Amino acid sequence: MIRFVGGGRVDLLAHRQNLRRFGVPVGGPFDPFVVELFDRLLPGPRTLTILECSGADATFHIDQPASIAFWSCAKGGRTTLALGETFQLPIGPGLRGWLAIRQEDEDLLVVTRLLSKGDSLSALRVELPDRTIDPEWLPKVPTAIRYLPNESRNFGAQTFRVDLRMDRKGIQLNGTLGPHSLELPSAPTVPGSLQWTPSGAALLIGPDGPTIGGYPSFGTIPSVEFSKVAQLRPIDLVEFLPISLDQLLDEELACRLIWRERLDWLSLF
Repeated sequence: MIRFVGGGRVDLLAHRQNLRRFGVPVGGPFDPFVVELFDRLLPGPRTLTILECSGADATFHIDQPASIAFWSCAKGGRTTLALGETFQLPIGPGLRGWLAIRQEDEDLLVVTRLLSKGDSLSALRVELPDRTIDPEWLPKVPTAIRYLPNESRNFGAQTFRVDLRMDRKGIQLNGTLGPHSLELPSAPTVPGSLQWTPSGAALLIGPDGPTIGGYPSFGTIPSVEFSKVAQLRPIDLVEFLPISLDQLLDEELACRLIWRERLDWLSLF
């Protein structure tokens, strides 16, 4: 068993890709790359359970020997913890990190659940050596994020200040877009969609965000940039830069090749 004993916010994540057509948000981690990373670090037939930790360092207590994988701006890797040990995942103010375990029982959870202090989960011990990931691979705090602009509503490069109002549903971005009074019918939306609110703020839709929305969309954050989105901190100034589809496809292919090579290297140990 691994028990949450304190720190920032910790969400037990659910993956609901197959329920999207019913209007259920996709869920899963803010950084989608960690799913494949943890699959490599903690291989096995049992259920992979991911905890998303945000806002402050998260501390866990081990009530029986268990193997975990972890990933944040501060450190990443895999370790096996003994009975009675305490593990602290360093997050940093306003940032996000993730911890993964293999659970003995199938987890049928279909909603993301906030953990309370004292909540525990069954975790298996995996017979693998400890592994530390190269610090160069770890996520970084972003100063710029690229987006695909809406051709009919292209605001170009924009600098936004991240608002205190941010969670897994969405992140408010304050800038100079200006207010509007447009009334549009609701339309499908996806994680990464950039909405232009009547107040003039931008709203970046997160993994637990709505499946439809009536605000005008002026662009979309591609999946390859979501590792940066996950580390947006309140009050930070971040530049949003438009990118063409052709440029994005070339860069995304290169990024995925590099990521694949790193994952293959991890599988050797």
